Amino acid sequence: MKPRFSACCIVKNEEKNLPKWLSCMARVADEMIVVDTGSTDATVKIAQEAGAKVFNFPWIDDFSAAKNYAIDQAKGEWIFFLDADEYFTEESINRLPEHMQQLNKNKKNGCVICRLINIDADRHNAIIDSMLQVRIFRKAPSIRYKGRVHEQLQNDGGNYLMVFKKEIEILHTGYSSSKNLEKAKRNLELLKKKESDAMSQHDKNMMNCYLMDAYNTAGDYEKSLDYAKKCEESGVILVGMEGHVQQVMIGNLYRLKRPSQEIFAVIASAMEKYPDEPVFYFEKGLLYYEMGEYNEALKVLAEGRRLTELIEKRLEQGQFISENHRRKLPSVYATEGDIYYLKGDINKALLAYKTGLDVFKYDKRLFSGFYRCLAGEDNVTIIQIINSLYDAKEDANFLVNALLSVASKEILAYYLAKADNYDRISAFARMERFDSMAVEAGRVLEWNIMKALAAEKVSKSENDAVLKMILSKKYGRLVHKTDIQNSLGRPREERALARIMKWNKQHR
Repeated sequence: MKPRFSACCIVKNEEKNLPKWLSCMARVADEMIVVDTGSTDATVKIAQEAGAKVFNFPWIDDFSAAKNYAIDQAKGEWIFFLDADEYFTEESINRLPEHMQQLNKNKKNGCVICRLINIDADRHNAIIDSMLQVRIFRKAPSIRYKGRVHEQLQNDGGNYLMVFKKEIEILHTGYSSSKNLEKAKRNLELLKKKESDAMSQHDKNMMNCYLMDAYNTAGDYEKSLDYAKKCEESGVILVGMEGHVQQVMIGNLYRLKRPSQEIFAVIASAMEKYPDEPVFYFEKGLLYYEMGEYNEALKVLAEGRRLTELIEKRLEQGQFISENHRRKLPSVYATEGDIYYLKGDINKALLAYKTGLDVFKYDKRLFSGFYRCLAGEDNVTIIQIINSLYDAKEDANFLVNALLSVASKEILAYYLAKADNYDRISAFARMERFDSMAVEAGRVLEWNIMKALAAEKVSKSENDAVLKMILSKKYGRLVHKTDIQNSLGRPREERALARIMKWNKQHR
């Protein structure tokens, strides 16, 4: 008999993210449980219209309490508990029914470990890093969330197994560039309130780790480093994220421009503590590269990649181990490519860049290095090679941004024709094609002004000479440039207008 699945989520003002979550869960779950903790936007309406069961839960500064309440409302035998900014990959959605049927046959299977991939939606879904997380589990009294912030799923007293399914992958957009700072500030406020509540040594150690991460994301690297040192002194080990504390320390030392020897000392200590963790070989190799020690860099990076292959094999065998190294792989492949390029070995450089792009498709440094190796090829051949790796239409915006500083005008023009208006304006400016830029910017301005007029946000301000030039008389009234900015809340129009005014001055 097919088991029932309940998709659960706690939300607050998630009108932008929730539609994707709902469309994903509607394909894999028998019911969708959405617990709202005080939304003031259209979140609740969106959830209800999609067929979700919506419950209200007063926010009490406790993520676990809200999540456990959601679990209590679920009727399914299995829970899919993904955040509003998380969703299964298309491949995972197609495979999930088969995998869940198999997992359900063994009644001892209680928690499913999935690969959670952090992507930056602001950078064309570029992969930031990945980690192993439990997002699927049986509905059982012993499986509950604990912890007010950075809540953890725990199995207290239940005789259940944790199973890793590498085929089930989840994409997470919550660490996109535009969201990081906001989330860090929110977490810091909560953590500061609860820091004094930590009574046991374990709770204090974990609180130090949470504060370390929050300050790191907020950009306060001195405080983050202080908490990282406290974590290391306590000997705390984060299950599934072994070596994370040392990684944060190394990153902070880099950003604070500490001496290389100080960074090497932390790396050496970490390698001694975690000899099978490739990320510290990567850190050491990248530091050698920065110092101009290219041969040493290649040697250490190669050893790190060898350890990476061993980890992949262990994961395939079902062992639950960390994937801390994945976030460094784009830099590793790009650095190896750069070194080979500097040495004049174009074939090895091309192979390094291509191997990296196979996994990290939207890494700009990898793409730029790859393109550099194509020097000497004609434009048609270069376009054919790029189109073998990318979708010329879907990936046009990324390609235009990546090609702006390196490509010929002919190649750039090919992808500009497939990109959206915003990227085309920027590209025309970089190409110093101010005539084309002015026309494109005018189109964007006219469209946005029509939207403002349609929304009846029309100002009675004085006429603007530049807008008068752009707008057709059929619109009747003119909108002042500041009213466009206020009504649309976007600075793009101001920049485009400034460019047009500059062009007008140059062509009077």
